[in-house]
Amino acid sequence: MNDRTSLGALIAIDSAAALVIHDAWTGYSPHAPTLASYQLRRTAVGGFYGAGALSTALGASRHMDVKLSKGMVSKFLRALAAAPLEFGVVAYSPRELRTDDYPHVELSLYIAAEELGREGGIISMHSTGQDAFLVPWTIFVGGRVFTSTTEDIGRALKLLGRPLRRKELDRLIE
Repeated sequence: MNDRTSLGALIAIDSAAALVIHDAWTGYSPHAPTLASYQLRRTAVGGFYGAGALSTALGASRHMDVKLSKGMVSKFLRALAAAPLEFGVVAYSPRELRTDDYPHVELSLYIAAEELGREGGIISMHSTGQDAFLVPWTIFVGGRVFTSTTEDIGRALKLLGRPLRRKELDRLIE
């Protein structure tokens, strides 16, 4: 078995019918913990639409509608599909270690299997990495576990920053 692959080689990620993001953070800030949570479904025109919520320890939860255009979704899914993966859980040493920064990010994609012979299911990605792109990522696909030690998944997630209103939470964390 080859020890390296890509997410796109494992499953038809472009068929994603739903996206769930759980982006939590805790650390030395009066606003901690913070949480950004999103539940989005594929639209008839190929984008994603759904609801999001931002909350902090000091403020009430703010709910919002979230809309991702077809072009943005396509770019995001292509970036995820290209992410190199290694089979299994790979030991990783962080480039920098911060003692007051504890992210916990989970992404789940539901891949619809609408044709025979095409694998579908749920892709689950998880990171507690402390660098800007949350490296490393642990990925579960079809009962198998993989690790990504590159910035690709974190960079893909950053593509969605504006419509997910990520800067609002980042300002509170800094």
